[in-house]
Amino acid sequence: MSLLLGQTAPDFEQQSTQGPIRFHDWLGKKVAAPVNWQPGKPAIIAPSLTNQQAREHFPQGWTELKPYLRIVQP
Repeated sequence: MSLLLGQTAPDFEQQSTQGPIRFHDWLGKKVAAPVNWQPGKPAIIAPSLTNQQAREHFPQGWTELKPYLRIVQP
């Protein structure tokens, strides 16, 4: 299967260390998470977001450890 830029990949489910994860549950969340991440735990704001974009997605704010490493409670 091939995708063109801008197309959405089909939904799929994958096993993680904490149980199954559905791909489409995470579309548009703008966060990255380590392999052992659990719902409710802090996540990393995607480095591709500018601070202005991050303010729009996370108005509650975040902790900035480095300019490229911002932690948010989703």
